[in-house]
Amino acid sequence: MSHKGYKCMSKDKRVYISRDVIFNEHCFPYTKSQKHTTTPNIHVPTSGLPPVSSLLQPTASPSSNTGDSPSPFNHPAAVSDSRPAATNPHIGHLVDVPILTTTNLPPLDTITNVNVTIAPVPTDIATVGTPNPTQSATAASTHPMVTRLKAGIRKPKALLAHCEPRSNKAALQMPQWNGAITHEFKALIRNNTWILVRLPPNRKPIGCKWILRIKHNADGSLDKFKARLVAKDFHQQAEFDFEETFSPVVKPITIRVVLTIAITKGWSIRQLDVNNAFLNGDLQEEIYMQQPPGFVSQEHPDYVCKLNKAIYGLKQAPRAWFEKLSTALISMGFHSSQADNSLFIQANNMTCIYILIYVDDILIMGNNDEAVNKAITGLSTKFALKDLGILNYFLGIQVTKTDHGLLLSQTKYLQDLLSKGDMQNVNTQNTPMNSGLKLSNYGSEPMEDVTLYRSIFGALQYATITRPELTFSVNKVCQFMHAPLQQHWMVMKHILRYIAGTLDYGLHLKTATDFSIEAFCDADWAADLDH
Repeated sequence: MSHKGYKCMSKDKRVYISRDVIFNEHCFPYTKSQKHTTTPNIHVPTSGLPPVSSLLQPTASPSSNTGDSPSPFNHPAAVSDSRPAATNPHIGHLVDVPILTTTNLPPLDTITNVNVTIAPVPTDIATVGTPNPTQSATAASTHPMVTRLKAGIRKPKALLAHCEPRSNKAALQMPQWNGAITHEFKALIRNNTWILVRLPPNRKPIGCKWILRIKHNADGSLDKFKARLVAKDFHQQAEFDFEETFSPVVKPITIRVVLTIAITKGWSIRQLDVNNAFLNGDLQEEIYMQQPPGFVSQEHPDYVCKLNKAIYGLKQAPRAWFEKLSTALISMGFHSSQADNSLFIQANNMTCIYILIYVDDILIMGNNDEAVNKAITGLSTKFALKDLGILNYFLGIQVTKTDHGLLLSQTKYLQDLLSKGDMQNVNTQNTPMNSGLKLSNYGSEPMEDVTLYRSIFGALQYATITRPELTFSVNKVCQFMHAPLQQHWMVMKHILRYIAGTLDYGLHLKTATDFSIEAFCDADWAADLDH
């Protein structure tokens, strides 16, 4: 057989092949023409699955079949049968089971050995027989279906150590994640982030949870397991738990300009990372939070955390951290640029130092290495800094030094973006957008998954840091983010197809021969069909 699936016939006599089949054991459409049906018993590896005894319950007697005990899967078709057990030699003790659907079975890529046993059963009851090993082996070897085992396809089981847990409870049972969570909790305690108090009357604490992420290096290799306690900001109330929340971050154009100046002047570019940056921010509001999952005080389990410092997840946390950092830099003789508040400059007759800030990632460069080291030392006395050395990976941007400057690329970032849009293996395009394309708010059906649309185009906006040729196309389609249509989604997929064929593209910053500013502007007002 050349197909891997089931050959099915619909009521209108159409025959088709499908792998996604749901067997209705209680309703067979051809009972008048056939006396028996066959019930496939699929035996899958039991490792990682609940014991069979917990899924299968003995057949209830007529006196006990009241319907009060639900099926293990709460399926309405899994009703008990009060008739005595069959004596068919192929069938063991009769048990009641639900109809097997794809939601009841493990993913296909985890099944490495499937034995199919076919046994005749009465058409009006659903039974599962106790498998006979000899019969199972014979059926597996003689059945015409080409299984993965026969084809020699074996997929290794995924390593749970390199997967992000689905729940905090599961994470605390894994050594690598337990260690990461414990390390983060100790850092919170050392920082005096909160004190345990009784919850005041008429106050409601906000929730919190552990966010777990696997951090990778620029080449995709494992870096570390990262755990972070995050407050549930949706529990916060405006003008009660927070006021202003905006926090500036460095602009992409600022990054390109400052890096160009640095390579032209021959300055070394250093990268710094602030450990637990948001925990340094001072709170102006009185906020109460539930105790972290897995670390509830045994002495005071009913107490709550009164926050002394900002914590990740709070709406005002980014702003509080930026104010703390900018105050420290200003006290060291720096001042923020009028063009970009996230660029801090220290300039006098002898030295010139630039500092770029993107939340907790910092780039520092200058014409005097001794002055740069002094600035780093000054910051390390105020915050827990990690000196990452010469710039090579910043905000998802891979930085490669060349003979003529720096090559900026976002290959890994774009690969992740293609995976998010399920566009890994697609036919590529030669241009980001068709020439002369005009878009409108009308002309096609609305897009169903608006969240996916907005998420991908937000990520594409960030990709324009190193891919300026995408800027026009991305900004063109972003004009319709409030109510995207199917035609806008098709243009987005066109852009992703172009990216799929140009993953190795990047932005090469070279030494500048002239620092005079040049600019041009082109406005095509006639292309706007809605105004």
